[in-house]
Amino acid sequence: MPVMCLRYAFTTTNFKLIKERFSLENIAHEIKPRYNIAPTQNVPVVFNDESSSLSEARWGLTAHWLEKTGAEHLLFNARAESIDKKPSFKKDFEERRCLMIADSFYEWKHPEKRPFRVALKRNEVFAFAGIYAQEGDARTCCMITTESNELISKVHNRMPVILQNGIEQEWLGMGAEEAKESLKPYPSEKMQMLELTSRINSSKIDSPDVIELKTAKGTLAEFMR
Repeated sequence: MPVMCLRYAFTTTNFKLIKERFSLENIAHEIKPRYNIAPTQNVPVVFNDESSSLSEARWGLTAHWLEKTGAEHLLFNARAESIDKKPSFKKDFEERRCLMIADSFYEWKHPEKRPFRVALKRNEVFAFAGIYAQEGDARTCCMITTESNELISKVHNRMPVILQNGIEQEWLGMGAEEAKESLKPYPSEKMQMLELTSRINSSKIDSPDVIELKTAKGTLAEFMR
């Protein structure tokens, strides 16, 4: 099955809402609507050692042991089931956890390559669970994934870990064992999945029209009939 969740969105610029939602005091970098965030780009992040500030990091940890160059030697996703055991992620998970802030993500149903936008039913902002690393003067991050809930399983067997509202700051600081217990599929009944046009398929397009619905009834239920 194709690699999951390599595109997402963070479209709100309501600074007051963002600060209140994630208990922040400061927004350290300029925020503008992002409709098609892709790997290797800088993304909005809250680090556990700067938990009161919204910062940024490049999406993709460097896999220094791979004899490859460019994006091929970057790690974008880490499996929740083994994140505390794999040498490539263990230390970062124990010491360097982060929140990757978003309001939706994209998934494709293959082999048709039908694109869907996944969001919370109330279209709220939320946080993916992530880890980060210090690489020179910059920081890089990686999204944690888990098995899919009932909704997402219709198109993919994995999904990003969306942390429950209210535990994000606590998750940044809790012990590794307790933190791993929080890496669960988000409840299906609190999510929605809508079919989009093929415009979202290009990672080079980052504009509001990429979230245009395929049809007036662009739901997965309609598509699956």
